[in-house]
Amino acid sequence: NKEDSKTSENLLRKIILKRNKVGIMNYEVAKYHLNKMREEEKIEYLYPFVSEAEIYIAFSKKKKDSKENAENFSKELEKIRESGRYEKIAEKYFKK
Repeated sequence: NKEDSKTSENLLRKIILKRNKVGIMNYEVAKYHLNKMREEEKIEYLYPFVSEAEIYIAFSKKKKDSKENAENFSKELEKIRESGRYEKIAEKYFKK
């Protein structure tokens, strides 16, 4: 039987309480909410993942500086990754 959940937290609670056997959601989102709920050890991830996709951010073409903002965002994100800060931020929120 298929059952929808209104929020990610709701889906995770259903699995933790054994109301549902499995759930499908973004891996990083699940890790974030489980960490916040302090329930990381109660969930087992199944592999392979259902799907994997790149994550994108959009900038509105209606804003006059959107192209420049997108370019600046990309440059700064690359600096963060190269410096190792990206991994530290991810560890803080996802405790890999």
